[in-house]
Amino acid sequence: MTHDDHRGGRKVLFALIALNLIAFLIPPLVGNGTLGWSSEGGPTTFAAAASLLVTAWYGWKVHALRRRPVGQATGPVPALRDPAAIWALMSLGFLFLAVDDVLRIHELTDHAIHTVLGWEETDASDQLDDLIIGGYLVIGVIVMGFYRNEIAAMWRPLALFAPGVLATLVMIACDWITNRRVFLEDRFPGETAAFLFEFLSATEEFAKNGGALLFAVAMIRAWREAAARQPTASSQAGPL
Repeated sequence: MTHDDHRGGRKVLFALIALNLIAFLIPPLVGNGTLGWSSEGGPTTFAAAASLLVTAWYGWKVHALRRRPVGQATGPVPALRDPAAIWALMSLGFLFLAVDDVLRIHELTDHAIHTVLGWEETDASDQLDDLIIGGYLVIGVIVMGFYRNEIAAMWRPLALFAPGVLATLVMIACDWITNRRVFLEDRFPGETAAFLFEFLSATEEFAKNGGALLFAVAMIRAWREAAARQPTASSQAGPL
């Protein structure tokens, strides 16, 4: 990897950090307070999506560096038998998550299931979108398990995935509680419940954007590691 390549990845990371900071500053500056952070389609949503898109892009770049030459992967589905296929699958997965974050696919799926099955929305059934997000996480872990040798070989740069997953779990937990405001109101006085609602809503957004940023950092590190292991890394990694 050339010095320019290294700086390119670092510039992208700095740009993401700046974008997230700006996204969190905008709502309070325009008078929406911290609750503006959790508004759908707001600045923090697009900042998180940007981090996920960068993760997807660098995942694809890692796949390009790690994949076997054509003809060396064997089996009924040669491309998927290649250990490096995990990077392509992760890239597509993060691309989907970015689109989902902006278009709220999980919420649309929630509403569609209620409509098709004729369910009336209740506090319990309205948590289906949280289960869908949790399902994304479970599917990701299962897929990574199939390619555990490749993940283990690149675990050092991917170590930040662990706190990223933890942040995602915190986001899901906060979303579950704030979607059931009565859960707080039944247990705390009015002002305390309102404060906790705002605090958990803010924590949810920090966890979502922080987790997405950690995923991006981990994937950029993985790209650097993959490029460093290539005999011709300077010509293969290429500029951003």
